[in-house]
Amino acid sequence: MLGPPSGWTRLPGKSVMTNLDHSVDAGVAGRLRDGGHWSCHDGWNFNGIVWFADGRWYERVSRYRRPQGTYSAETLEELMKVVNDEFGWA
Repeated sequence: MLGPPSGWTRLPGKSVMTNLDHSVDAGVAGRLRDGGHWSCHDGWNFNGIVWFADGRWYERVSRYRRPQGTYSAETLEELMKVVNDEFGWA
């Protein structure tokens, strides 16, 4: 299953996206654009690993620690919609 590039590490601090209030943290997103790191998308029934590479946003979604798929979009807002439409907005 596609994941962040080898050697990239989790960006410490807040997640880039959360379903608590359906928000995107612009500060975290800006740091992810620099490369070398990934962050999380926190949902009630899933967790996503989010990174930026080759001009696109990617998210590998897992449920109960089992990878479900990798999704891609041009913006984080689009990515959140695609993932949440499939795995839930809560």
